[in-house]
Amino acid sequence: RQDHVANTMPAPYYRFDGTDDYISATNNQITHPFYLETLFKFDNYSDGGTAVGIVDASSGARYFNIRGHSNGNIEIWRRNTTDRSLVVLADAIPDTWYHVLAYFEDATSVKAYVNGVLLVDTDSTHSAAIDNTFDKAIVGVQRLTSPTGYMKGEVAFFRVGNHEPTAAEVKELYSGASVPYKY
Repeated sequence: RQDHVANTMPAPYYRFDGTDDYISATNNQITHPFYLETLFKFDNYSDGGTAVGIVDASSGARYFNIRGHSNGNIEIWRRNTTDRSLVVLADAIPDTWYHVLAYFEDATSVKAYVNGVLLVDTDSTHSAAIDNTFDKAIVGVQRLTSPTGYMKGEVAFFRVGNHEPTAAEVKELYSGASVPYKY
């Protein structure tokens, strides 16, 4: 048909080459409780120990992120200026899509889901407090101050939410449903 308009977008995702590209959204006030959610896949792990940022909420040297590691792990990392807390979620297989949602109720607790399944529900001895300087959401790199860990792979979407999703909501998010913003 002559009047047919096709979707000419090559792929419905963001592609990161692992060298210097990322997405940064600023002026987004992030406070507890909140969650980070993403659907992603890595090309491969060949960096020999490098952690790569997938989705990050940050303020200077303090951040909360979902990251991948060249050893094949998907991880949740929370850091204040001196202390860190790392939770290993799963082994990742290159070229496989993963849906990850990490919920941070307060400065020490985290619940994390991979592909709709709750894998972590824990409190940490290390605390990472959020204040009014947390205003960045970053995709494709681990932190913007002294950027390290550029992602090599694809991100289909990312979201920051402001409530604790129920198990049913997590399954809906994993399946692609839209969950309304909570006031």
